[in-house]
Amino acid sequence: MSNFKRFDRHEVFEMEDTSLVLDVIGKVDKYDYEDGGAEVSNMLFGLFDGYWYSDLYRKLDNNLKVSTYDLAIIDEVLWKIAKAINMDQSEWKTYFN
Repeated sequence: MSNFKRFDRHEVFEMEDTSLVLDVIGKVDKYDYEDGGAEVSNMLFGLFDGYWYSDLYRKLDNNLKVSTYDLAIIDEVLWKIAKAINMDQSEWKTYFN
């Protein structure tokens, strides 16, 4: 598994953010162990526990079941987290690659 950042989901997420993440989770095959769907699903669920895994964005981008629109939605949520935790710009490449 990748590195992660901790954040307080209760401070960062609004109800809409929770719904958006759940929508994307519903599109990822949680039982796809061969192509990484199970890992991506686990990483998305991790957002609800305040864990943002560094590979999440890349793995979502490589997942064929996730549309460009869905990736853009998650991108907005992740940027919101990055701002809330005052993420250093040097880390952006790791988390947004």
